[in-house]
Amino acid sequence: MNLSVRQLALKQFQTLPSDVRLVIVHPNYLHQHTLLSAMLDDALYVRFEGANLSVDDLNDQLRTALSTYTDKGVLSGFASLICDELDRARPQATDTFVRSLLRDFAGRIIVFTRSAQVIPLQDSTMRPITRFLPASDTLMLWDYAQRNPAGGTLLEVRAFGEGRVQLEGKDIVTWDGVLPRALFFFLIDRGMVTRSEIFQTFWANLPVREATNVFHVTKRKISEVLGLDLTKYEAGFYYISRSIHLSYDVSVFTQLLQDSAVLALQQAAETAAQALLLYRRDFLASVDMPWVERRRADLRQMYGEALVVQARMSEQLGDKSSALGTLIQASALAPQREDVVYHMMRLYHDLNRPAEALDVYRRLESELRASLDLAPGANLRDLAAQIEQSLSA
Repeated sequence: MNLSVRQLALKQFQTLPSDVRLVIVHPNYLHQHTLLSAMLDDALYVRFEGANLSVDDLNDQLRTALSTYTDKGVLSGFASLICDELDRARPQATDTFVRSLLRDFAGRIIVFTRSAQVIPLQDSTMRPITRFLPASDTLMLWDYAQRNPAGGTLLEVRAFGEGRVQLEGKDIVTWDGVLPRALFFFLIDRGMVTRSEIFQTFWANLPVREATNVFHVTKRKISEVLGLDLTKYEAGFYYISRSIHLSYDVSVFTQLLQDSAVLALQQAAETAAQALLLYRRDFLASVDMPWVERRRADLRQMYGEALVVQARMSEQLGDKSSALGTLIQASALAPQREDVVYHMMRLYHDLNRPAEALDVYRRLESELRASLDLAPGANLRDLAAQIEQSLSA
């Protein structure tokens, strides 16, 4: 199977060029601190505390950490300095602090932060010596320091979950109302859409003139929030501006699943696994609108089918335990799916866990009886009987 994200990060860390002075553990990597143990060798670790810290605050806490680890009070005895929670400082203080460290300390600086705005990424002197890791375009973990700005303004949109938007790594949190945010996600999700489709989705009960006015006001608010025009209009369609480099988790998810369907088994399993990592939660859990609910249901079904396919591929590759774990996720999404339960029972039996196979069957039996007043299919009943026989043999 493919490398885990942690393994990818460690591999990238171990192969960094010697001239990389500043390493930023990616703020969008949810399990940042699983990397810490591999970075502590010959390093001074400082975890900053407080809020809105100044340069003096940062230096004071650094000196305190130094005094704990060495009586010399200097950094020169360490190969690297790990700055944890550096985002507790003011942006300008962070910039000044990091630049002074790069000037006075010959080692490497490693930063753990919840914000990408640790350094001004437009600075041509800083970008070459800076890396974000783990870095994977496919998993929407962009190395902001190394990305070519000529490719357009990077707009990252994560719709799996509450909905998160980042522009060049900076979170967009203020939308001036619910409607601009909802319209933004609709335009992103559709990619190309007519005005009549927009009106039918958002203002079906308004006369065209009123809908037109509300639409243009809302679209202008989106532009003000982003500081750029999201869409262009041409030949009767609104489409995402070509000056924007859009990275959209739903599009990446669906494309990876499509790609996996035509690849050889090993590569297909790796590609599908990457897709499944992107589905963190259901689509736009924070938005309650009919178009969102329909899209959410479609993507949830796609995710469930992808889990079943991934389980089959894992089994074909000889990893029955992984296959079973994936099927457990699929069953949680659709507890009445008899094909999933049958596959789970067979895997439990193959892994010499017959009692758990029967537990799965009984849960399905209870679920079907309570919700549909039905019994499991004959193939499931037969398999359950065979497993019960094996237990009593």
